[in-house]
Amino acid sequence: MARTVIPLSDSKCEAARYNPGGKNNKLFDGGGLYLLLKPTGSKSWRMKYIKPNGKEDTLVVGDYPAVTLKKARQAREAAKALLAEGLDPKQQKREEEIQQRQANEATFEAVALEWHKAMSE
Repeated sequence: MARTVIPLSDSKCEAARYNPGGKNNKLFDGGGLYLLLKPTGSKSWRMKYIKPNGKEDTLVVGDYPAVTLKKARQAREAAKALLAEGLDPKQQKREEEIQQRQANEATFEAVALEWHKAMSE
């Protein structure tokens, strides 16, 4: 049975500091979402989940404070929706990044430069 977790607040996230002890510290928000505190002082949002194939994995949501608590919770809900459909959120994120890169490569400037290079040869 899952433990009941008291949700984080913005002030708790901002005041969170790494406690020396060798390993990374985690502040849990519930639903698999947690704030990872590293010895370097960096903070990042992560989500632990079970893939559709039954294996456990971790999704990196983003760095705090660039990704706020509210945005991290929205990302968690979006990931849970994908899991409900039987899709792996990490794989979906990778595919979206690839599509975005491909879309950026097909700009007018890139096509024009490619055409110019081909015509000058």
